[in-house]
Amino acid sequence: LSARQILAANMRELRAEREWSQEDLALESGLHRTFIGHVESAKRNISIDNIEKIASALEVPVFRLLKFEALSAQREKRLNALLQGSKAGGKSRHGDDPKNT
Repeated sequence: LSARQILAANMRELRAEREWSQEDLALESGLHRTFIGHVESAKRNISIDNIEKIASALEVPVFRLLKFEALSAQREKRLNALLQGSKAGGKSRHGDDPKNT
């Protein structure tokens, strides 16, 4: 995996754990929702400053977003599902339907 893919997978996993939509993460980090989407799909380069904003919003240290860990079978399956674009159900923290993000 590239650093961009590791960042994307970690962002999606941490966001899913919080049951946040991309819009939730964008609002909490001060970044645009489409930018979050592009980073999560590993289509966009990202600055250290923006990684810090995302880490702060997720309340994790920066290295957690960039750390590759050996995957358990269950975690690997979950990350693969996240990377394939499946979305966690539930309502956005800001009252929006996450299907629209």
